[in-house]
Amino acid sequence: WTRAMEKLTAAEPNLTVLRDSHVCDALTEGNSIREITVLNMKTLTKSHYAAKMFIDCTGDGWLGYFAGAKYRFGREAADQHSESFAPERADTKTMSGCVRNSFLPSFFEADEEVEYYAPDWVPKLPDNDQDLGRVIYTPRMYWWLEAPNTSDDMWDAEESRDAILLVILGYYHHLKNHWSGRHRHKNTYFRFATIINGRRESRRFIGDYILTQDDCVSGATFDDAVSYSGWAIDIHHPDGIYSGKEGPLYLGKYVNLPKIPFRCLYSKNIENLLFAGRNISVTHVALGTVRVQNTIATLGQAVGTAAAMCIELKENPRGIYERHIRELQQLLIKNDQYIPGFKNEDDSDPCLTAAVTASSVSTTEIFMPRHGLLGPLVPLDVARATISSFSAKMGDIHGLYVRLRSDLSEPRTVRLFVKPLGDLDTTTSFDHVFTAEAEIPPMTESWVFFPVHVEVNPDNFQNGANLQLWIEAEPGISWRSTEKLSFYRKNGVRREDGTWKWSNGTCLNFAINVPNDIIADCSPEAVINGHSRILSEKEYEWVSNPTEALPQWIQLDFKEHTAINRIDLVFDTDMTNPGTCFGQKYPHVSLCAKDYTVEVFDGKNWLQVANIKDNFMRKRLHTFSEIIAERIRITVKETWGDPSARITEVRASLEP
Repeated sequence: WTRAMEKLTAAEPNLTVLRDSHVCDALTEGNSIREITVLNMKTLTKSHYAAKMFIDCTGDGWLGYFAGAKYRFGREAADQHSESFAPERADTKTMSGCVRNSFLPSFFEADEEVEYYAPDWVPKLPDNDQDLGRVIYTPRMYWWLEAPNTSDDMWDAEESRDAILLVILGYYHHLKNHWSGRHRHKNTYFRFATIINGRRESRRFIGDYILTQDDCVSGATFDDAVSYSGWAIDIHHPDGIYSGKEGPLYLGKYVNLPKIPFRCLYSKNIENLLFAGRNISVTHVALGTVRVQNTIATLGQAVGTAAAMCIELKENPRGIYERHIRELQQLLIKNDQYIPGFKNEDDSDPCLTAAVTASSVSTTEIFMPRHGLLGPLVPLDVARATISSFSAKMGDIHGLYVRLRSDLSEPRTVRLFVKPLGDLDTTTSFDHVFTAEAEIPPMTESWVFFPVHVEVNPDNFQNGANLQLWIEAEPGISWRSTEKLSFYRKNGVRREDGTWKWSNGTCLNFAINVPNDIIADCSPEAVINGHSRILSEKEYEWVSNPTEALPQWIQLDFKEHTAINRIDLVFDTDMTNPGTCFGQKYPHVSLCAKDYTVEVFDGKNWLQVANIKDNFMRKRLHTFSEIIAERIRITVKETWGDPSARITEVRASLEP
């Protein structure tokens, strides 16, 4: 991400970027930080920086530590915050880091067989898959290649990093000599690992509020919410790779978009200190859901915005919470921060009361309540399988719908096989296979119901619930696929030896409930519904008729003439699908507007204020000299492949 971040930071006025620098001291006066000391790790020179506001985004909380901010380290006891997921007694254990690398491959194929036997100084892992407690699909760097809590990640960072490298060598020895799939990878060899310990947990500062397990599980709402988490309460085993049959997870509990209050993002005792990252004011259990990068990035936006408001309004962070929290939330929303339960309520935005029209509207757009985009038909010329998650708390499954296509002239009876699985990275699976048959109608594609009764005990799926479905080879029958999915959705093809070869990011379509294609409301008024993303089939986006050629336009007629000098647009970059970022060759998605113009009508003439080509960004902000506007119009001339023009939000304002 270095080049992308360099481009973004270079475009920001009044921003100085200091590379290779580490906070090593802080000077405080009373309850405020006056100055910090920074060490350049390459030149070993020190610099001093004074400021009115400070934000600690160091992960380990070094700035706050040197300033004397209150913090916690390790796991709270269960009775401290009534957290059933916490241990009975408090301790100083944390989640281990790992040196997993996602972009540079670690394992390669040689032209001949490669042997490896770890030296004696490498700890030995169990000799079989069951005792290892992990599922290995193929040789790669897994997230569970973690060391135990035997060294301090912060103060003994190199020792901790070396412990993880030893784990990797032990894992390589296991792959070559004990793994059940080693016969398929005799030529595989290990060549590369990063040397950065990607720590998951260390210090957690104490703010005016501490987010807890109950807040995350109950879906608690907060008047000062500024962000949310989209991850499970995902807590790794403190013993790392050596947890054995207990598996890599201490806990995996799915929760629905926990909200994060602003009070978790500033210090309780240091008046001019905010923080963002895995060091915010949460318990060890709550950290399991807020610690991932997508969430902590939004926290960075929240505290950066709050710090600027502190300077402008001559407030401290607590003052922002007590007197200006609505202003902060509305400013975040304007700058494309999504806060569940909140929307654009800016009285100065003339678009909210405008009359909206468009050149055309789609009446065939299907709302996808689940992740993914409809993919191609996959022929059942061989046995094929799919793995996808389901909600175990619903209990037993009494039937499944599978989307199949028959090119046969006669009906065909097909047998479906179903096997419940637990978390895909552990050996939690079940031997029983459930089956059912169904008749596939000829020469048609349809959702076919298989009356299969799958027994589900929710207690067996605490760390995740998945189903593996497969159908044996059925010439003339095809299975509809779904693409653009997360890493853990899988398609499988049976090998000659009976094992499955899996590919990630796609799945073959099935449903537990009755499938129903829901038509989305794509009317032009969607661009002023107050939301900058798709939330439901009713809270959608404007989509032009795909059968009518581009260009297509949308127009907003203001209730009265209004002075504006800024127009904000939000396009569709397919944020609803986590798989969009996997294997993307180009910096765009097909749904995004590529070429477009923005025009303002001043009562006499249409004035073009923007003519953009090769856009690939979701959020675009266009500024211009002040115009007394009667209406505005956005014309999408070309997309990156989609036949429809799509706009999610339009805003207008007069900026000082």
